Parts: sequence; structure tokens; C-alpha cells
Amino acid sequence: MERHVFTKRIQVLTEDLFSIDEPWRSRFLELVANEAKGWRWEERPPTREEVATWLNDGELHQKITQILNVWQNVDS
Repeated sequence: MERHVFTKRIQVLTEDLFSIDEPWRSRFLELVANEAKGWRWEERPPTREEVATWLNDGELHQKITQILNVWQNVDS
């Protein structure tokens, strides 16, 4: 099994996403999965490791951070 080493910012964003209350958590995770997989994610909810792996993409990380900040009404 391959282990990934994730930066602190990826770990923090991943934890932020998984700490959101339902039904919003599922919606955000589906958004991340669809963005990462080209809008073809129709599987089970993604795991923390999958989300963290996808968020290793700097552009996706920035986009999800901005969306989450707007949703939480945080100034970036």
C-alpha cells in the first residue's frame, strides 16, 4: 500500500471539509470528487486520503479553499 505525505495546508483543508455538518459535508466532498475526476464521480463518498490526494493539486486546493471561505463567510 502506498503512503502519501501531505503538507499541513492539505491536511487542514481536508479536516475542514470532513468537519462540516451534514448535509453540507457530502455536498462539498462530492464537489471535490467531481472537480478532481472531471465531473464523473458517481461512487461512494470519497475517503480522507482520496480527498487529500486530490487537494495536492494546487489549483484544486485554491478553488476549494475559496469556495469554502465564501460559504463560511471568511475573508481571504
